[in-house]
Amino acid sequence: MVGVLPDDPLGAELHDPAIRMEFIAAMAVSSAVTAPRSSGHATDARTLPEMVLRSTAVHEGSALRFWRDGRWAELSYAELATAVREIACGLIALGIHPGERVSILSGTRPEWTLADLGALCAGAVVAPIYHSDPPEECQYILEHADSRLVFCEDAEQLAKVVEVREQCPQHARPSLVHAARWRRCRDVH
Repeated sequence: MVGVLPDDPLGAELHDPAIRMEFIAAMAVSSAVTAPRSSGHATDARTLPEMVLRSTAVHEGSALRFWRDGRWAELSYAELATAVREIACGLIALGIHPGERVSILSGTRPEWTLADLGALCAGAVVAPIYHSDPPEECQYILEHADSRLVFCEDAEQLAKVVEVREQCPQHARPSLVHAARWRRCRDVH
């Protein structure tokens, strides 16, 4: 099983992007209501994306705390749920299918977490790239992971991928997503 999608509740229908987006949108609410609490675990989720979506449905307050612009900032559980679902649905709309790889070329930041969780919720596999890697290393990872899409933190990271993208085999030329287009992540206060 990959990502948040269950073993086979809808069969081949889960490959239909519209059905996958509806499934992700409904996941948090329905699973929070129906989740059994018999194991003593915080959630009885079977996957990390399922755990995150269930948690966002039952918790309030701060889900992420991070340092930004010289002060602490927070992202609420509701904002986390919205961001993760928007990114997942965006990836599905871009044609990312369960099991396909996406890369994240970024330093440690809240947007990295959101992109990672969104990709997992879309059923994708994340192949991270160190933000300090030179363009040739980025190319190696993109080719060997067969990444279909790469999230780039900023213009510097985007330039690395642009430099080597055309050298990748046709099947390994990922779509590029600059940080300015990652949901509203740049607007997190």
